[in-house]
Amino acid sequence: MLPIRALTPLLLLAVSCSVPDLDTFGRRCGTVAPCGPGARCDTTRNICVATSPISDGSVNCTTVLEGIALGPQGKAVYVIDQMNHNIRKIEAGNVTTVAGNGKGYKDGPVATAKFETLRGVVVDKAGAVYVSDNSPKVLRKISGGVVSTVAGVGTPGYLNGEALKAAFTGVWGLARDASGLIYVSDGIGQYIRKYQP
Repeated sequence: MLPIRALTPLLLLAVSCSVPDLDTFGRRCGTVAPCGPGARCDTTRNICVATSPISDGSVNCTTVLEGIALGPQGKAVYVIDQMNHNIRKIEAGNVTTVAGNGKGYKDGPVATAKFETLRGVVVDKAGAVYVSDNSPKVLRKISGGVVSTVAGVGTPGYLNGEALKAAFTGVWGLARDASGLIYVSDGIGQYIRKYQP
């Protein structure tokens, strides 16, 4: 099976996006190493970032996509827009924002919720979207217009048990089986963890 990063270019080709210099994003920058097209230097972190976020509407451009999942009917594709800290849906040639309003860790309505470092995404049969947010080390759920944390205490560690008391060393890739169980790649500790919604 190909890793998620290897699948990302296939998505970009499928929706015929016009892509800026993706290799630029995330590189160290400054006076010696300027950023390439479609990027600027974030002087607080000294890395190249996208000059402008994706806007809703037609598929015509993108930033760095980290995870990808099909919707329950196979008609929509959900992607992690890592540079803009949100989750996007591509359906019938249109892009919409599912949730996310900037960088941070904040649950609540999808229009004001914040995500820190999104990595993986899965969608269940009912259409609920689950994402791994790696900096706070949590698994989060988007359903009914609300973002909520469903697993993880928000600090790194390794502890099994009740979902909101469990700890992850890292949360990366996600997968869902036919029964609805969600598997989490705990990338730092090299574990595969299981979450039962």
